[in-house]
Amino acid sequence: MDSFYLSNRWSRLLATVRVILAFGAFAMALGGWPYPARVVGVTFAFYLAYAGGVLAGWIPEPARRPMFLLLLDAGMYLLSTTLVSDQLLWFSSLFYVYLLISSALLHTWREVWLVVVVSMAFFLLTKPVYTERLMPFLALAGILACALALEKRAMLERLLGVSRESTALQTEAQQAREQERTRIANDFHDGPLQSYISLQMRLEILRKIMELRPAAEAKAEVESIQELLKAQVMEMRTWLRGMRPIQMESNFPAAVRRIVDEFKKDSGITTSVFCADIREPGEPEVSIELLQIVREALTNVQKHSRASKVSVSVEKAGGNLEVAIEDDGMGFPFAGTFSLEELEKLGLGPMSIRRRVRHLGGELLVDSRPEQGAGLRVRVPA
Repeated sequence: MDSFYLSNRWSRLLATVRVILAFGAFAMALGGWPYPARVVGVTFAFYLAYAGGVLAGWIPEPARRPMFLLLLDAGMYLLSTTLVSDQLLWFSSLFYVYLLISSALLHTWREVWLVVVVSMAFFLLTKPVYTERLMPFLALAGILACALALEKRAMLERLLGVSRESTALQTEAQQAREQERTRIANDFHDGPLQSYISLQMRLEILRKIMELRPAAEAKAEVESIQELLKAQVMEMRTWLRGMRPIQMESNFPAAVRRIVDEFKKDSGITTSVFCADIREPGEPEVSIELLQIVREALTNVQKHSRASKVSVSVEKAGGNLEVAIEDDGMGFPFAGTFSLEELEKLGLGPMSIRRRVRHLGGELLVDSRPEQGAGLRVRVPA
């Protein structure tokens, strides 16, 4: 959670600053005491060589070994403070700021605070001449670095949450696309494809009739094929209408009336519609999904019910919006009234409508009366 990806630009910037600081510490060591300076100088020479190797790319990127670099930078910083005079206080402050920034970017706030505490303890023990002026700066910079590390962690948590949400939405969208493809394939197989197969068979029958039987029988078969083609054209129009995206009118009831009018025109079934004077049902997605449910329900009525009358109603019921479609057709193969949970458990009812209602967090009731009609009632939060 607390690991942080640094872009190549930031990585090179930190590596460049490390080289500059290592060179400065090495230069101060050369100008220091005779014997200790030589020992410290060798140490900083190795540090400078390592920092240069990281910058040049000869050594693996720091992000792969952040804890090692934190300990190395902190140790070199504390060692450099033994060489800093009162006139070079700015160098020690610059090294400390670099140490806090790199640790805040690559580590947790606890590790940042550990660097601050160790640094302050080191100064209290060694008691350099500039301790009194440096201690407030150490404390303030440490607090700011800890705040930066905490903010980094919060940002990473938000990014992780957004990433998970994005992945879930992508998965849901993919599932919706697959379900829609399956529905289209099933609709095409059960509708236009079957009709074309039937037409092909009828034409073959017509050819044989024309070869063996009188013209009157052939004429009757041609008229039958014409009726079949007429029904096929009507079914194809219904199928194409179901493929078109829903277009919102000035308000939700107007869009429902338009869908009902198209259904009456294509099917010839007597249809009544009642739409109460209501507001839009929440988010635009809710309106689109409800309109899809109405259109799919009417399409199912036209294809399977053999109904002569259909009624559609939209009204407000408490804090919910309720859409109901009733017909006097053949009903579903099952009898009784079933909720959404029961339909899903038994695998009954229109799958696409069940999925849409579940997505909206609504309720679904299907009432089936074989040979007498069926009713579908959807209730969603308004």
